[in-house]
Amino acid sequence: MRLFFCSAKRPYRRTALGADHCFAKVKAVHGDVTALLNAGMLDRTEDSQIVFPFEAVNVEFLLRAA
Repeated sequence: MRLFFCSAKRPYRRTALGADHCFAKVKAVHGDVTALLNAGMLDRTEDSQIVFPFEAVNVEFLLRAA
């Protein structure tokens, strides 16, 4: 049985439940990376690796109650 990691806490076995859970996490990460690529926060190298091209980023935002 092949084990793979989709969480820093524990490995998941390739079962229906584990695969579905891991697939959901992979889809979420893919969506986040795609959004960051489109926003210019991440770059793709010629060999298709994703890189963060900055030394640091200062983010400021305001949260208000709904």
